[in-house]
Amino acid sequence: MVKLNSQQDVINFVNMMGKTGCNADIKCGSIVVDACSILGVISLGLNKMLELVTYGDPGSDFEQNIKQYRAA
Repeated sequence: MVKLNSQQDVINFVNMMGKTGCNADIKCGSIVVDACSILGVISLGLNKMLELVTYGDPGSDFEQNIKQYRAA
């Protein structure tokens, strides 16, 4: 689960996801958007618990990069 609190968080998160080399989606309830789409992720709203689903290997430093967006 991830939580994006501001538009800048969304921009930074999407840029980071674009560099992973794997496909990923973000789910909010029954809505699913591409994790590399700024408009898609913003459309889900800010300050919500979002489920991140990755397809393939996101790389060895993925966990470290995503740490700041993990929901508590």
